[in-house]
Amino acid sequence: SKIIADLQKQAYHFGVQFLSDSVISFDATQWPYLIRTEQDKKIRALSVIVATGAAPRRLGVPGEQYYWGRGVSSCALCDAPFYKDEEVIVVGGGDSAVEQALLLASRAKMVTIVVRKNHMRAATSMKEHLKKYDNIAIKYNTTVTEITGDDTSVTGVILCDSVSG
Repeated sequence: SKIIADLQKQAYHFGVQFLSDSVISFDATQWPYLIRTEQDKKIRALSVIVATGAAPRRLGVPGEQYYWGRGVSSCALCDAPFYKDEEVIVVGGGDSAVEQALLLASRAKMVTIVVRKNHMRAATSMKEHLKKYDNIAIKYNTTVTEITGDDTSVTGVILCDSVSG
C-alpha cells in the first residue's frame, strides 16, 4: 500500500536497513545486539524491530470466507470508519480483542465481544477500560457458528451459547 511505501521511503532516508531473512539467534545480552541468520550471517545492530507479520486467526465458520473484506475483518484500526453507527462483534477474550473493541467503540453504535470461555484472558487493566463504555457488551461461553449476509455484505451472525446450547 502507499502508506507502507511512504513509511519505508522515510525509514530509508534515515538510514534504516531492511533485512528479510530468517533469524536463528538473537543475543540481547550484548550491545550492539548480535543477530545470526539462517545463511550464517552475523549482524550487529543498535536497534532491532521484529516484524513477524502475524496472520489473523480464522474462525472457520460458514460465511467467513465469502464475507472476508465485506464486513468480516481482522483490523479494527483499518476498518473502523466503515462501522460508524453499526452494531459489530469482536471475537476473542485476549488483549487484542479488547484493543479492537475499544477502537471500534468510538465509532460503532454497539460492540459485542464474543468470548468462548467463561472469562477473558485479557489483562485486568485492559478489562477495566471496557467499563468506561456503555456501548460495549460481553457474551461469555459463546461462539460464532455462522456469518450471514446478502450478496454484498454481512447482515448478521449466528451465535451459540456453549452452556445452554
